[in-house]
Amino acid sequence: MWSDHAECKDHPEDLWFGFGDGTTKEAKAICNVCPVKEDCLEDALAQPSTSDFGIRGGTSARERIRIRKRRKLNP
Repeated sequence: MWSDHAECKDHPEDLWFGFGDGTTKEAKAICNVCPVKEDCLEDALAQPSTSDFGIRGGTSARERIRIRKRRKLNP
């Protein structure tokens, strides 16, 4: 499964939800070097109800909402 190769599996879970210092920069930086970034993003886009929070595939929840809207306009 793609998630077995994800960079995030070796980091604390709260990093992906902006806890602590409240920033998502570190999480996004890790995503940017992840070999399964695109798979993670597509999984998050396919499951909006379970991925409405945190960083997934290098994107925030707001960014994923914009991607979904854009895709609906341009199928």
